[in-house]
Amino acid sequence: CMTRINGHIEERIQNRFRDFPIIIVDTSCAPGTGNLSYLSEIFPKDKKVDLVIDHHSNPSVDAKYYYNEPYGSCASIIYEILTKYRQNNKIDETVATCLYFAIENDTVNLKHESTTVQDVDYHNKLRERINTTLYESIVNFKFPEAMLDIQRQCFNFYSKIGGTIIAGAGFILPSQKSLLASIADLFLTRYDGISFVCIVGILDEGPGDPKRMVACVRNTGDVIDTDRFMKEAFGQGFGGRKGTGGGMVEMSKITSMAIDAIPEDDYAQRDAFFRFIFDGIQHMVVDTKRKVE
Repeated sequence: CMTRINGHIEERIQNRFRDFPIIIVDTSCAPGTGNLSYLSEIFPKDKKVDLVIDHHSNPSVDAKYYYNEPYGSCASIIYEILTKYRQNNKIDETVATCLYFAIENDTVNLKHESTTVQDVDYHNKLRERINTTLYESIVNFKFPEAMLDIQRQCFNFYSKIGGTIIAGAGFILPSQKSLLASIADLFLTRYDGISFVCIVGILDEGPGDPKRMVACVRNTGDVIDTDRFMKEAFGQGFGGRKGTGGGMVEMSKITSMAIDAIPEDDYAQRDAFFRFIFDGIQHMVVDTKRKVE
């Protein structure tokens, strides 16, 4: 009975979205794949993506229109589109602040090797239009308490080989996924001699829900072809550009069932299970990195 009800709800949701255009921003994955796998139950499977706005290389999305530029930040492309098509009036101080910060954040204050002339130009043009109070509140935000737990896990599941760090975040919630990138940035930029960081975690939304492997990579830019590494190591649902990569993929049903069989409060057994998976990932990362270097 519940299966029929869930199917009916899924069909109604998909029908509701059928008449809406599908626009994908800042990802090379199609809905239902990679880091957009969670959208598989929302978007109609027979509906084609209308527009992709992205700065990643080697796109894997079959779309009607594709706006791609190899800029350091996708926010630079958004700004370019708004000004190019005479929508400059849509850039109020809130939008300007968000775009300004996004360019700054993606390019590591315009110092990352992926930074382009356009990134610098658009960042300068936006500077005079931002809301300073809003900008400072974004820059000085505080990490959630979960950041401490995930950092602790990353030092628990951790290996360092030369300038390479491979770490495991353990089991995480959807709201914590973005913290992996923050920790990877921290390892890469604040620790001497580190040129490549790979952090993985298992996204677990609870019993009965599929588990997903999440991976985040940061490197100095000249170390490796990040996009090729992500795809060869983790699959086509992953991707990247110079210096940064990531993605998410649904794990097998058998793995999800095995995780669900472990009591949520049995931390020792959950850590042991993650260690089993992490050990295999470590070898895969090292072998793939050596292959594509």
